Amino acid sequence: MIEYGNKIENKLEKVNMRLNCLAGDCIILSASICFLGFFSSEERIDIRAIIAKFIEDVEKVPCSPVWKGDGS
Repeated sequence: MIEYGNKIENKLEKVNMRLNCLAGDCIILSASICFLGFFSSEERIDIRAIIAKFIEDVEKVPCSPVWKGDGS
């Protein structure tokens, strides 16, 4: 029973993180549309990481770890 409770808590934490990062993720996705076809995969990952850093550091809007380009 404890195992099931831990599993539910982990899912809830992930949902809360997604909700917390929704605004930042939407900004990155919107910006991504502008350059999707013109850059290689590596360049897109780097650009998204730069955008995520700007959004988090300057605008103080959290983004999901997947956008940071560190393989998270």
